[in-house]
Amino acid sequence: MEITTCPKCGSKNISHSTIRDGILIGYIKRYVCKEYGYQGMPFIFDSEKEYKAFLKSIRYD
Repeated sequence: MEITTCPKCGSKNISHSTIRDGILIGYIKRYVCKEYGYQGMPFIFDSEKEYKAFLKSIRYD
């Protein structure tokens, strides 16, 4: 099971960019985080355990 996430906020609400995101589609695939607004390559985790460890590492509270 692959889990695709935003490397900035950890949201799973990340998808390929479209013209509506204000990004011209070209040779490079881009992803857009709908929560944070990040544009670029996502992090991909192989397991829920890895994903949860990542979330724990980026939470400051």
